[in-house]
Amino acid sequence: MYYKEELLGKTLIISNIDREKNQFAQKDLLIKEVHHRVKSNLQLILSLLNLDLRFNTEDPILIIENTRSRLKYMSILHEKIYKSNDLNEVQIKEYVPEIVDSILSIYNSPIHMVADLEDYNLTVDDAIPLGLIITEIMINTIKNGFKGISSGDLFIKFQIVDNFGIMDFYDNGNGLPDGFSLENPNNLSILIITSLCKDLDGKFELINPENSHFKLIFPL
Repeated sequence: MYYKEELLGKTLIISNIDREKNQFAQKDLLIKEVHHRVKSNLQLILSLLNLDLRFNTEDPILIIENTRSRLKYMSILHEKIYKSNDLNEVQIKEYVPEIVDSILSIYNSPIHMVADLEDYNLTVDDAIPLGLIITEIMINTIKNGFKGISSGDLFIKFQIVDNFGIMDFYDNGNGLPDGFSLENPNNLSILIITSLCKDLDGKFELINPENSHFKLIFPL
């Protein structure tokens, strides 16, 4: 520092870089978490594709459609996560309708969704299996529940009771075929849903076959 060309002293600027280092470390962790989730989800889709290939060997178009629906669901999940302020949670009231609407759009389905969903921030670990369960239900509803019907309604309700999430699915379509059972090992969607329920520590119940009423119960 000078005054009238006379050196008065030196100015030292001290900067604390700990904050910047922490920010870089957090960003690095987030990138690693993103890569891990993308890898895990792609492996999950690949596993479902392999199952589809075993169950539907004579119908490649069906396999493509099912895989497209599952990939669409995954893209919605990742979009919701990365647009959120919290990378570990998604808002169920927004998340569920977006999944349903996107799959209805893929199949150009005339089904109308009627949603009654309580507000709840769902962890990503729970959002992944829940979203795939909804996807499998939608695929079956579109292809079987309203076969031969020009329009109809699918009702989805979510409520919280005693620290449990309870989600009901039912419609005004054809109903379930005679002899339908959740224990049927030849129904691919039921096998997938049953397996995913284990990831939620939940249970999947058939309430009424006449309106295809299923109930999913899982701890929050």
